[in-house]
Amino acid sequence: MRFFLGSHFTLPATLTWACASLCGAAQAGAWVSQKGSGKLILNQIEQTQDRANVVHFRHKEIYQSVLLEYGVSDSFGIAAKRGVQERFLPQDNARSHESRFGFTLNTPAIATGLLPPYVFRLEKSWLPVKQIKREKRASMTLGWHNGRDEYWTALAQADRISIGRFSVTQEAEFDRVRDKGRDWRNWLYRFSLGFANVDIGSKRIIS
Repeated sequence: MRFFLGSHFTLPATLTWACASLCGAAQAGAWVSQKGSGKLILNQIEQTQDRANVVHFRHKEIYQSVLLEYGVSDSFGIAAKRGVQERFLPQDNARSHESRFGFTLNTPAIATGLLPPYVFRLEKSWLPVKQIKREKRASMTLGWHNGRDEYWTALAQADRISIGRFSVTQEAEFDRVRDKGRDWRNWLYRFSLGFANVDIGSKRIIS
């Protein structure tokens, strides 16, 4: 489980930036950038071997990445990612690079949401407020990994309930890189509480 704090704001050039630190793999997400706007997500993960599990061997890994999205239209965008992983070992250090490029599609036809059936109706009838709304989103990303015969696919589902300027958001993503000799899969679940343009929450990543 990793915690994150995110903020969204619009620059005069209509470029929207979203920044996160120590929050897991940076993915495109269920919200495709609007036409003429974009998102920039910075990501850093540090892992150190637990002292209790190590007698004569210790290592540390640092992964840093940047993900850039741009909305070509309101339902279609492009995504590019660049990542670097460094391993600090007692005998030697190692570094590897990762590049991704793909196309992100807004897919409302499969936006089922993440709440069980009728839960939102019950919440809406129980809560003593009128300005409550629900937004369901879904997106699909198709692209290439490291510029070779490796294919990158991702599917994201999101569910957001808003009461005025307050919001509760759930998001689930499935990320996959595949070629003839590799099939890497990654699941991500994100939960956040938001007020205006600030979100705080946690992520759970399963590889």
